[in-house]
Amino acid sequence: MRAIGFLYSAVSQIVTLEGSGITRLADLEGVTMAVGGAGSGTQLSLERLLTAVGVYDTITPVLVAGQNASDQLKNRQVE
Repeated sequence: MRAIGFLYSAVSQIVTLEGSGITRLADLEGVTMAVGGAGSGTQLSLERLLTAVGVYDTITPVLVAGQNASDQLKNRQVE
């Protein structure tokens, strides 16, 4: 049996506040960043992406997701 199908779509977004000076992935160097829940697909995907561009080891990851991440961004606890 052969099958081709669409199983799951995971869109990742990187959001920051206007005026942060962050306009590209390299600008994330040294920031404090909400990276998703501990062990989540979001956290693991972001770790892989930022490792590939060489900045993951420089950030301070905060393991929060969803509304908590939005609240921390709004309150300037993360960039």
